[in-house]
Amino acid sequence: MLPYLRVEDRVVSLNWFYNLKLNDLVVAKVNNRLIIKRVTKINQDKLFLEGDNKAVSIDSKSFGWIAKNKVIGKVIFSSF
Repeated sequence: MLPYLRVEDRVVSLNWFYNLKLNDLVVAKVNNRLIIKRVTKINQDKLFLEGDNKAVSIDSKSFGWIAKNKVIGKVIFSSF
């Protein structure tokens, strides 16, 4: 998520949210790992998530679309 997020940054996320929009940052659980990615496509109950550093990001280009229920929270704040 560079330059938006760095490894040492802390984020605050809401684990209750109603609507996800394009470009929202979300925390999701994929393959038993927590990831922070940007929502780039929405197909009713599924999301396509991409990292900002597209050349090296492990995101939906490698693991595919994810169900919305895999999203743990929406990032609302990050500290630099």
